[in-house]
This record gives sequence, C-alpha cells and structure tokens, in this order.
Amino acid sequence: MCGIYGVMGGGVDQGFLERATSTLTHRGPDAAGYYLDHHIGLGQ
Repeated sequence: MCGIYGVMGGGVDQGFLERATSTLTHRGPDAAGYYLDHHIGLGQ
C-alpha cells in the first residue's frame, strides 16, 4: 500500500515536499514523486 499526502495553502515549498516524500517511500511503490503548484503540494 502506498502513502499519499497533500498540503494546501500559501508557503508550500519544494524542500518540504521532498522531505515529506522521503518519509513515505518505505511504504511503496518503488518510486516516489510530488506535484507542486502555487497553493497545493501533493506527494506519494
């Protein structure tokens, strides 16, 4: 089972998304990724 998270609001930055993604990679799948836009960040 994979882990998915999301953040909404101002101040979402790439560094935070990369750190949060790294905490979920042990849950699979074999790859990790994230999406960053002006007011939303999503990661897997």
